[in-house]
Amino acid sequence: MITISRRELERAYRQHRKVYDEAQAPNSSHYLLLFYAAECGLKAVLMRRMNAADTDQLGESYNFGHDLNQGLDHLRVGHLKILSTNIPAKMTRPVESKRINEAWRYGARLNSHDETTVVSRLRDIITWIEQEMVNH
Repeated sequence: MITISRRELERAYRQHRKVYDEAQAPNSSHYLLLFYAAECGLKAVLMRRMNAADTDQLGESYNFGHDLNQGLDHLRVGHLKILSTNIPAKMTRPVESKRINEAWRYGARLNSHDETTVVSRLRDIITWIEQEMVNH
């Protein structure tokens, strides 16, 4: 990962969330931005807690990449974890939670029930991030 400041992550979090929030009829492109908003927000909260000015100061053990569940574990809010989901095809293909962004990025459609559940969980994570940013 390139070095990113906490301020840049917070700005990216707000920008991605805003595009999702303003969508009249959200689709997988909007869900992808919601996923990235959650990723940026979790990293910003983690950096705040560790008093880190940029991502280099987090160290490798806290670099969770796109694995939001690992980030949630670092922040001790595992109850918000995203479950793995399925992509319907000739046979169902499982998608790990840390790869859901890839499915949306590359145009694979998730099972509609699973997609609704994942988006709902991402929105729960965003709500938690908002509370953390206000309270700290």
